[in-house]
Amino acid sequence: MTIADIVDIAEGRATIAVSAEGMERIRTARAVVDHYIEKGLPAYGITTMYGADFQTTLPPDAMRRFGRINIIQEATRVGDGTLPLVERGTMRAAWALLVNSFARGFSGASPDLVATLIERVNGNAVPDNVEYGNSMGDADLTANAQAAMSLLADPKFELKAGEATNLLTHNFITVAYAAQVVRRAEALLRAGNCTRPHHRRLSRQSGAAERSRLTTGCLALAAEYSQ
Repeated sequence: MTIADIVDIAEGRATIAVSAEGMERIRTARAVVDHYIEKGLPAYGITTMYGADFQTTLPPDAMRRFGRINIIQEATRVGDGTLPLVERGTMRAAWALLVNSFARGFSGASPDLVATLIERVNGNAVPDNVEYGNSMGDADLTANAQAAMSLLADPKFELKAGEATNLLTHNFITVAYAAQVVRRAEALLRAGNCTRPHHRRLSRQSGAAERSRLTTGCLALAAEYSQ
């Protein structure tokens, strides 16, 4: 996916689908996960617990429950209004990026999860209450968990063993933000070069309104990059 693709999805100009080849890679990867589950073989975060409990192998029912518990416990919220909310467009782009990563065939996510995320992205049925900017220090872990809670709230959704890890451990919200910042930066640079010599030239030759517009745009660009 290109920056243009990500921005088009975020701004509602594009929908997503997975190619036949991508779906085959997804099914093949999930078959490996299912093999570990059926044989009771240890696989971190799939048939086992996390961290110091990685040697604890869980039965299938407990694996699914373990995944739900991990999403719920990571979906902490400050709730005091100090953290910004992820816009729906950014959330659409983030889940599209997640689907794109699944299609590479390394995650072990199920075709059902992929289909659910595609439906949510294309139908704009993504959460609008995800807080961004926490200090957990593990990618977008807390924001990802908050987003995944919207899936758990759907009685038709079934979280399979190992899929909590798929939903939690990625940083695609940040990537989606970054793509939009780059696109806005490109637009500002096309509208008016923010380099110092050009700014001086405009200061001499342009009216007050044009100088104000360019200065405001350059300051906004600098603020976005600083964040």
